[in-house]
Amino acid sequence: MNSLLLKSRAKEKLSGVYLKTVLGMLVCYIPEYILSQTIVLLTVSMLKSQSIGAAVIPILITAVVSIFVTDIFGVGFFRSLVELNDCQGEKTYNINLVLSGFGKNYINILKSTFLRRLYMFGWFGLMMLPMILAVGIIAFLSATPAVSGLISLIGQAAQSPTPTMAENIVNYIAENCIYVTYIIGGASILSTVLLIPAIRKSYEYQAIPMILAEHPDLKPDDVFKTTKEIMCGYRMKYFLVELSFIGILILIQIAAALVPNTIITYILMALAVPYMQMTFLQFYFWRTRRNEADVIEVVINNE
Repeated sequence: MNSLLLKSRAKEKLSGVYLKTVLGMLVCYIPEYILSQTIVLLTVSMLKSQSIGAAVIPILITAVVSIFVTDIFGVGFFRSLVELNDCQGEKTYNINLVLSGFGKNYINILKSTFLRRLYMFGWFGLMMLPMILAVGIIAFLSATPAVSGLISLIGQAAQSPTPTMAENIVNYIAENCIYVTYIIGGASILSTVLLIPAIRKSYEYQAIPMILAEHPDLKPDDVFKTTKEIMCGYRMKYFLVELSFIGILILIQIAAALVPNTIITYILMALAVPYMQMTFLQFYFWRTRRNEADVIEVVINNE
């Protein structure tokens, strides 16, 4: 499958209304921008007061907003692109559809997007399990003189690091508790191995927002069944489509670094995301609308 072909199709669909889709993307970013500023102010305030919630509360707030707001906006934006793609005659972009996920199908959409996050949390949590077990084993061994001395040495290095401190720690481990490296090394290898199914699942779920945008009343079981059918055997091809945007993303990161302003960063992302999302949508249509007699179908069948 040719990503250039999908991009060409996306450009054709966005032609003449691109700035309107950028405005639609900015609407989606409003809650994220408000959240980011709130998190900064809240974190600074808690750090000044030395509150124990300085690390936990921002994470919880981010999770709640992401689940109940951000994901729904994502579905709504795809819905606006689906309508734009299916325009017959004069091309129009309905920005109101960005908010369509908060309508009568809100709860149904929320169930699928929440389960998607929950499953991914479980898969990536499984990946972290070996490291958690390794930390637990080392904590258990901290009662031994060798590991206790290592922890003390690491604590000293954290408080007053010196150029030779890292070398001292390495030498201490080699002489007194080499098994610590085996524990950490083994856990790292297992975590890397478990990362593979987590990534596979993340790509299996990529079509969920697009499915919900086109079928907002589809039940969660059917949504997950459909996305599996769409992505099975096509995960790598989808990844290559994503990879084709690496240049744009690098340029955005460079520009954001040169102009460290949150608003500017969101605007730059809003300029690029509609093009990217419409391209992903063309991938989705190629997989689900195989009976369409358009250029994508003709070219792909001839590959």
